[in-house]
Order: sequence, then structure tokens, then C-alpha cells
Amino acid sequence: MCRAEINRDILYIKITPRTFVDNPDLSFIKDNHNREMILEAYNVIHKNELWGKLRNLTPNEHEGFMFSQNPEIIKIMDLVNEKSTTGHSGLSMAITMRTIQQVARFGVDSLNTN
Repeated sequence: MCRAEINRDILYIKITPRTFVDNPDLSFIKDNHNREMILEAYNVIHKNELWGKLRNLTPNEHEGFMFSQNPEIIKIMDLVNEKSTTGHSGLSMAITMRTIQQVARFGVDSLNTN
């Protein structure tokens, strides 16, 4: 279970384990640069077997991923940044991490809104 607070109400969301594959098909992401950033991060998380850790990490609500001081979050973002060929700004890293966290929790198909 994942615990989330919405307007001070506690909401428990059941998160089921997902099967992750090497180099998933992300062709439904139309922007090439965004697709590449997400795929690179996906592959880093997959190779380092960090899906469970990322699934359960929740950045401080006032920091998000961008300003997080959580050593576990920083370590994961450093790994993603090290392997990046596309380069990241603070904003693109934060968006990529939030996207990959969604994948960790709900699977790759959750990104496809078509």
C-alpha cells in the first residue's frame, strides 16, 4: 500500500508489482527528447533494480524531486544524471523522476493516455 494525503485526508492506494522489461516501447511519447530522457532514466532504474525503492519513495511535498535533500532520492537522481546523454536541467530531472515514479507505481502503460 502507498499512503498519500490529499487535503489532510489519508488515501491508501494499492500498488501492485509490475513486470519491467529492457528498453520498453515508448513510441507513444511524441517528443523525441522527452522520450529519450524517460527511456534513459527507465533503463538506469531497471539495471540497478530500483523499482521497489522508487515506488515507495515520496519526496517532501515542499521540495519535490527538484529540491529534495533525501539521500536516497539524490543517489537515484545522480545515477540517472550520470548515464544521461540528453542532459538535464533541474526541471527536466524533476519531471523525469516524477514520470519514472509513476511507471514504478503503475507501469509503463500508465503513461500512454491515448
